[in-house]
Amino acid sequence: MKHPLVATKEGLFSRMQMIMEEYDEYIDVSPYIKKNFVLLRIHAEELAHSYYKKNKTNDVSLDQIYKALCMTGELTKNEATKLLALEENLAKELRWDYMCPGKSDCLDDIPWISRIKDDFSAQLLAGAVSSAITGKNLSIPAKIGAVFGGPILLPYVEWLLHRTEILGIKRLYFIARDGYILKRIADVLISHLQIDIKTFYIYGSRRAWRIPSYEGKEGELRELIRWSYAQHMHSAEDLADVLQVDVEEIRPFLIPEFADKGRKLTFDELTACVFNLDKSQNFRCSLKNLLSSKRQLVVDYLKQEIDVSNDDFAFVELGGGGLTQICLSRIMQDFYDGQIRTFFYKMDWIHEMYGKCIFYDFFPSRLKNDLIIEMVCRAAEGQTEGYISVEGKVVPIKKQGEAEFYLKHGYDDYIKGIDAFTAAYIEAAVTYRPSPCIKASLACMAYIGSRENNNVMDFFAQLPNRLTGREEKPTEFAPPLTKKQVQDLYVRYADGILGAHYEGTDFELSLKRSTPFIKHKVEKYKKDAWKIRLRWLSLFPEILDSDGFKAKGCRSLPYSCLGKRVLLYGAGKRGRRWYKELSADKYIEIVQWLDKDYINLSKELPVTGDIDSLGQVEFDWVMMDFADAELLEKMIQKFVTLNVPREKIYNQARINVWVKEWINYLHV
Repeated sequence: MKHPLVATKEGLFSRMQMIMEEYDEYIDVSPYIKKNFVLLRIHAEELAHSYYKKNKTNDVSLDQIYKALCMTGELTKNEATKLLALEENLAKELRWDYMCPGKSDCLDDIPWISRIKDDFSAQLLAGAVSSAITGKNLSIPAKIGAVFGGPILLPYVEWLLHRTEILGIKRLYFIARDGYILKRIADVLISHLQIDIKTFYIYGSRRAWRIPSYEGKEGELRELIRWSYAQHMHSAEDLADVLQVDVEEIRPFLIPEFADKGRKLTFDELTACVFNLDKSQNFRCSLKNLLSSKRQLVVDYLKQEIDVSNDDFAFVELGGGGLTQICLSRIMQDFYDGQIRTFFYKMDWIHEMYGKCIFYDFFPSRLKNDLIIEMVCRAAEGQTEGYISVEGKVVPIKKQGEAEFYLKHGYDDYIKGIDAFTAAYIEAAVTYRPSPCIKASLACMAYIGSRENNNVMDFFAQLPNRLTGREEKPTEFAPPLTKKQVQDLYVRYADGILGAHYEGTDFELSLKRSTPFIKHKVEKYKKDAWKIRLRWLSLFPEILDSDGFKAKGCRSLPYSCLGKRVLLYGAGKRGRRWYKELSADKYIEIVQWLDKDYINLSKELPVTGDIDSLGQVEFDWVMMDFADAELLEKMIQKFVTLNVPREKIYNQARINVWVKEWINYLHV
């Protein structure tokens, strides 16, 4: 006998409730019964059991159950008879056998259905799970694929296929690697539901498309770097790797004190570097030229793979902020001027349209455990690094070694489990065309992110992952935390950038996999880390230099961002403080120090003249600072009348604005 189409009897009752609300035949049934039928039917059966089975061995009959249901006073005998007949017919249609033992076992195998038993679409998904795993000798990864992976992803595919029909889309391009499983599911549904859509698999990634899209506009570099895990860039070499150029090609443009080979950068120092590069027109032009050949290869690949003869196409992604697709649209404008539409399971940004890009978001929400979705939907292959032309055809360059890591963890079996689930679901999909069940998808992810089942959580948490895509070797997606790691994260490296020192991808999941002792330590450090850090410094001052025990924030202000040659005006208390600070910066040269009382001051200070001396020496910027705001503005105006651009004149207030601007430059 074929397997039932629903997982529990509540699936049968939820279908009855749908029919009562939809068909005029049941128009006389009271709204109370219609709206609450699943709950009422379950409890009516419990009442019948307690009343009729006190001294009997046989199960209660449907007649007895509906007698209990009639106690509401909301159901006539005629209506009860009609509903009883409906239940009997649906039981046959859904292949539900009341006498079949072990039906409750599915709650052990499919734990997420217990949260949404009264949802018919969820019941059909769970029924397919039960059919795929019952009596099968599946490996653990395959069973996880059938029980969790399939029900998470299939509702999304159902939704996007329905949307494509409405929008008149005829071609779907599933982007590697997250699109691999999605395309497998879509191809099965398209075939059996006879949908007029063609699917394609194209190789691309944030690494392959983002940086090559660079067009040299101010602000563009900030956008690209801040969404490239900037907290994991610790040197000029790291920055060059992200920009996909040789470090020697960007070193001349860097702030001198940060450009030395092997120099470790704090996050604030990296921010200053990017800030400075983005403001430099020479650098922007240079980088655009350096990336031109990479961009052309991307253009050639896309033209080769994508049919843009009309607008009837869309891309399929899984998650993200949409930046990669925006970058793709910038590249495609070289040969295509139409709209670029993309489907997402979930997005991190709110923008229905961005230039030529249109986004469709299956679940517009900041999911609590949104990172886990990346491990649920992945191809066992390397990330697309770029492209190369081989015998007139452009082919992807993929990072080597990643496939082996996934296969070692049983990911091929996991995908087979999803395939088995999808095959089992087809009959329900064809018969009922159910609404996409987002409840089931979310219930599965919620279960994975809990401590209810270590095997399921550990399977995804132990999968290899490259957070930035630049790591030499993958690490676990969410490794358990150690005492030393927690100390590093909260105390030893107190730079405020937690992700810079965490080795995995999903910190919250790592914390859930950690021991109670570690969890207690994290809570303590969150509250008292700075006090503990100060105590460490008093006990072990030598670790400040020997163990990377860095002060919070940037080591020094990179004044050379403003220019190496500075003219200092004013030799009062504030001017002398600025002379001392700027002189201490070996990358800054004070080319002139001017003051109206220079004759008297020159006896003790290197003050060389008054404002009349302006123009004798070339300078990049001016620094002046007075307590009297009116005097300060008067002197600024005087410099401006002597052809010094106002934007080159700085004071303490403007320095504060400048510092705030660059120090927050890469913060999302």
